[in-house]
Amino acid sequence: MVVVIESDDDVPEVIARLEAIGYQARGNLGVEGRQAFAWPEGEKRHHLYVSPTTSAELQAQIAFRDRLRSDPAVAAEYVALKRELAARYRDDRPAYTDAKTEFIESALESTRPPG
Repeated sequence: MVVVIESDDDVPEVIARLEAIGYQARGNLGVEGRQAFAWPEGEKRHHLYVSPTTSAELQAQIAFRDRLRSDPAVAAEYVALKRELAARYRDDRPAYTDAKTEFIESALESTRPPG
């Protein structure tokens, strides 16, 4: 999940509010334009990020989402890949994430105008 905020200036307040309800700020984890959070104890496992509207990372996520929505074949391929990788990398989140990268970049490349 991504919480979209207007500006980088809003990050400190958003961090404080999320920490007040049990989230733990984890920094950007090497991805500029977003802040990552660990889920509150006792909650179902999930990933939460905060990104300002100007974030290149957020824009890439939206472009990828739109690509999946516009092409059912690509979406089905991604589902199959995620299932295979989830089984293969059940206890290795970084490897799971890395293994998806080539597919995501390829899907995004096809959305960019030539040149």
